[in-house]
Amino acid sequence: MKILLVDDEKVQRDLLQGFLANQGYDVVTSADGPRALEIFAVTPVSLVLLDHKMPGMTGDEVLARMKELNPEIRALMITAYGDVDTAVKVMKLGADDFLSKPVNLETLLAKIRKIEQDIQVVHDVKEAEKSVEESPLPISIVANSPLMKETISLARRVALTPWSVLIKGETGTGKELMARLIHLLSPRRDGPFVEVNCAAIPENLLFQHASPKLWTLVQDF
Repeated sequence: MKILLVDDEKVQRDLLQGFLANQGYDVVTSADGPRALEIFAVTPVSLVLLDHKMPGMTGDEVLARMKELNPEIRALMITAYGDVDTAVKVMKLGADDFLSKPVNLETLLAKIRKIEQDIQVVHDVKEAEKSVEESPLPISIVANSPLMKETISLARRVALTPWSVLIKGETGTGKELMARLIHLLSPRRDGPFVEVNCAAIPENLLFQHASPKLWTLVQDF
C-alpha cells in the first residue's frame, strides 16, 4: 500500500517514513500542504498521514482539498496531545482516525493495518459485484452493512481455494445465495451448480452408498 506522509518536521517525517518502510509500505513524503497536493494529484496513494499544524496550509485544509479530488481517500491526522476539539473537527472532515503526539508507532501501525483491511474488503466486494453483474446466473447481492461486506470478501477469498466450504445459518439467511456466489467466483464457475436438499432425502437413502468412514463422520458432526 502506498502512503503519502505530510509533516513539516523533518525528524518526525524521517522517523515515520523509516518505520513504515520497514513494515513494507511504500511511503512518499512532503514537508508542506501545497507540495502534498501536487504529489496527490499525480500519484495514486491509498492513505494520507497528515500533521494537523503546518505552516501555510493546515492539515484539515489539505484534507479538504484532497477529499475534493478523491472522496474515497483514507486519512489519518496527527494532532497535538489532548486536542479533542481538533480531533472531532478532522473526523467530521473525513479523516478515518487521528493520533496524538508523540506518535505511538504500535498504535499507528494498528490503525494503518485496520484501514488496509477495510480497503481490501471494499476491493473484494467490488470484484464480487462485478462478477455477479457479468454472470448469467439470476443472483443479486446487496452489501451495505460492514458485516455483509466482510462476508462477501471472505467468500471471494475462499472461492479461489480447493477447500470444501460449510455455510451455516438460520432458514432464510441466504445460505444458498452465498453458495452460488462462491461457485460463481471460483475457477469452477463454468461447471454445473447442483443443489441437493438433504433434509428432503431419507437418511437411509442418502447414506446407503456412503463409506462407513463418511457415515461415522456425519454422525459425529
